[in-house]
Amino acid sequence: MIRYCLFWVAILFCQSFLVKGQSTYVSGRVYWDKNGNSIYDKGERLLKNIPLSNGDTIVVSNRKGEFELRVPLGSSLFPILPSKYDVPVKIKNAAFSYLGRFVEDTVLSISIPLIEVEPKNKFRIGAIGDVQIDNLQEASYASKTLMKELLSRNDLDFHIFLGDLVNSDSQLEPFIANMLEQLNAPSWTVYGNHDRNYHTEHQDSTFNSFFGASHYAFNYGDVHFIVLNNVWSEGGRSYFGFISPEQIRFVKNDLSLVPENKLVVICQHIPMTHTRNKEDLFSVIGASRKVLILTGHTHRVGRHIFSDNIAELGVGASCGSWWTGERYLYGVPHALMQDGSPRNYFTIDFDGSDYSFRFKGIGMDASQQMNIWVNGQDTIDTKVEMLQKLDKNCVVVNVYAGSEHTKVYMNINNQGWQAMERIKMTAPEVARIVAMNRSDVFPTKFSRRAALRSSGSPHLWMGNIPDTLQGKIGKIDIKAFDDYGLEVTDHTLFLIK
Repeated sequence: MIRYCLFWVAILFCQSFLVKGQSTYVSGRVYWDKNGNSIYDKGERLLKNIPLSNGDTIVVSNRKGEFELRVPLGSSLFPILPSKYDVPVKIKNAAFSYLGRFVEDTVLSISIPLIEVEPKNKFRIGAIGDVQIDNLQEASYASKTLMKELLSRNDLDFHIFLGDLVNSDSQLEPFIANMLEQLNAPSWTVYGNHDRNYHTEHQDSTFNSFFGASHYAFNYGDVHFIVLNNVWSEGGRSYFGFISPEQIRFVKNDLSLVPENKLVVICQHIPMTHTRNKEDLFSVIGASRKVLILTGHTHRVGRHIFSDNIAELGVGASCGSWWTGERYLYGVPHALMQDGSPRNYFTIDFDGSDYSFRFKGIGMDASQQMNIWVNGQDTIDTKVEMLQKLDKNCVVVNVYAGSEHTKVYMNINNQGWQAMERIKMTAPEVARIVAMNRSDVFPTKFSRRAALRSSGSPHLWMGNIPDTLQGKIGKIDIKAFDDYGLEVTDHTLFLIK
């Protein structure tokens, strides 16, 4: 893989082993790379007022485009891109300079080429969780499902991959990087717990060698994005969700440059709900900024509303339940997730400080935002203990992106909208697979047992079909909405028995 650091003209990059506490000065200049050759040519405009950071401190280039900043060993140097500038690579943060090796007090000289772009007020991104390939077979699964679908899309301005690109095998990172380079739209990447290099003091060193930085910020259109590394190591493979003091300071310094009315999108791997010091971050954010948090990690879709101004969307996993389960069409495991969601990602539309989002099942029609299960329609369900206990006329709707604030309504045969009740139970589609596992029907030969158990889904709603319905076929319409970016509908037919 060609290291994107070559796009940054870095001289005097000396070799030494990692030494705790070591740091060096970096000086350089930021310029408009008019001809796109990543070399400063005479006459190219030097850029002032461009923020640059080491992941903690932020400085701003002067009127000559010059800057100087002390960078600790194991940290990265990066510009905080204004909306009108970009870096000329497909994996954006791979252009940042990771300083993993140098001699203390050596002065590094780095020139930073930027290109001009036209800012957009309206744009769409793909938010993609946990590709998490463990071997070349799983890399093939990702290639012919997720990556194939992304290759066919021309409506995404960029992707953001929310961590766990690989499953604890850093040798597979070049495969993922090469996949991302082939996509139509550029990508930003987030560091996950399975992206770690467990045997070094700086566990993000391998990730940063390929992807430049594990935390950073940038602007796109009217939105400010902050990417955090909230995987805190306890040594070896042990970890928990925690944001380092350096990153808290970075966010504080960064937001001091961001207008209060600008939407802020925070991207990290472990959900904020499982981050121990989230209140430290929230105190820096304040009560007035509108913030959307995007996360992965849990291999299920989930949402949490922290306050009137801070909402979190856990986007699920593009590998589903770790590429397990029965192999279906084209030999790819179904990998249904524990909450009953299929393998997926999200598209998010931004319009100024407003946003909306849509669940996208991989290989599924974009309109499929939920699953509507009607009891008694499939004879197999009569053999599933968890489903036998349900009322014979019940309807269970799994709104994949629903939350505790979502309202769900059902309309049977156009007789009027009725509110459905939010419930906590195992999703029917999961209950069936668990029953097949327990009865040794699954896994079949050449498939892996689905990594599912009888735990509840957070986005299920229940209603009942009236006993008085006449005819042979009935119709159900569903609508679901809330004040935090969700508005979806669906419908199905059912047999009247």
